Amino acid sequence: MRNHADAGAGRLLERFEHFMPLVEQGITQAARRLLQGEQVPATEKLLSLFEEHTQIITRQKMGKPREFGRKVLIEEVDGGIISRYEILSESASERSNLPESLGAHQQRFGRAPFLLAGDRGLYSAENEKTARQAGVKHVVLPTNGKP
Repeated sequence: MRNHADAGAGRLLERFEHFMPLVEQGITQAARRLLQGEQVPATEKLLSLFEEHTQIITRQKMGKPREFGRKVLIEEVDGGIISRYEILSESASERSNLPESLGAHQQRFGRAPFLLAGDRGLYSAENEKTARQAGVKHVVLPTNGKP
């Protein structure tokens, strides 16, 4: 019984040791913002105690200039089957991932996809050129700007 209690206490201590620095960071962040009037840089902000990987995502959407979470690149093939996904790092542009995605598809399936479609985050003239050179027949990458 004693060993079981010690193990439980050890797990509780580990959790405290994990969360205490995060709580201290949150208190410091709040003091800087509210008491000192300082603008805390986004890279120094703690947005969630329980999901520390959460980031500020700036959007180009009306009414939703910012969201919180992570950007995920999802690749799917016919039938909506997800063939690959990647959680993007905070500094990563979706645009730079297209050549790697094409390469992964070709390696996995032995050929380029017939159709490549993506959102505005993947568009660039270079990506269109890369896709066509890889053998993609139909490339659908909308440009930035007004829909």
